[in-house]
Amino acid sequence: MLPKWRLTVVVILGGASLVLASDAYMEIMSMKGHSAWVFSVAFSPDGERLVTGAWDNLVKIWEVKTGKEIFTLTGHTSFVHAVAWSPNGTLVASGARDRTVRLWDAETGEQVVVLRGHDARVNAVTFSPDGNVLVSASNDGWIIFWDMKTFSPLKELRDHTRGVTCIAFSPHGRWLASGSADNTVRLWDVVSGEVVHVFRRDTAVIRALAFSPDGRYLVTCALNGIVRVWDVTKLELIVTLCRARMRMYSVDFSPTGTSIAAGRQDGRIKIWDVGTWKEVATLERHKGGVLALAFSPSGSLLASGSADFTAKIWKLGE
Repeated sequence: MLPKWRLTVVVILGGASLVLASDAYMEIMSMKGHSAWVFSVAFSPDGERLVTGAWDNLVKIWEVKTGKEIFTLTGHTSFVHAVAWSPNGTLVASGARDRTVRLWDAETGEQVVVLRGHDARVNAVTFSPDGNVLVSASNDGWIIFWDMKTFSPLKELRDHTRGVTCIAFSPHGRWLASGSADNTVRLWDVVSGEVVHVFRRDTAVIRALAFSPDGRYLVTCALNGIVRVWDVTKLELIVTLCRARMRMYSVDFSPTGTSIAAGRQDGRIKIWDVGTWKEVATLERHKGGVLALAFSPSGSLLASGSADFTAKIWKLGE
């Protein structure tokens, strides 16, 4: 259960409301600047900024400490589905329904390049751990690796039979995991481009996935409300965390390896302890489905994006 909240003061700062409180599992910030669903969120590597992508065709960069909007990045001509921050913090990547991937200078907000190669909306983008490669995934069923020096495609992975909805690199960069509307999760060898394993348990679209920081576990959530944890070293299912009677839209693994968060259709966020696989908290402040989740690099904060047009930042328990 969510611990009792103790409100001390609320300060309105532009488009954000800053809530100062001391209890665990608290909402401390609500960022209000988008005019449509906030579909993707990502912290900068230093944890000081947050990037959001929304269905108003915009990408926004915010200061985490104050909730102040720093930049609004314009260029996409349709819904933004995905955002990611480069490991060195200098670039932001975004993918949209306009079939493009765009790179932005994180310090100036200027567009660096537009990458064109997909034949359908871009659902996901992620950087390799060393930052040398950007990977994009699309409803065309393709996964494209882009060289960050030349901005040209390095290779394409094509094995899913329907659109690819989500992707994630393992922390060591050896594997790439992908989820799809074909209801499967694929584990790829990044060097060879070959499929290592196909996880087949779900009967619905895989909506999100994330690796544990040691690379051993992969957590997945599907639109049928099921959240699962897989051991990718043994290629087997470890535990099914929940079977909700509603859609699960988002999931993330804390960088400390101790927690998993998942966002639901009803606006709630569930938190599980990895040591026991038990639910330890429910966060209830969004008024629409929680479409995106991202832990801060320290693991002390959680960002969420919602169909209520807001992004929120939560302080997590010890």
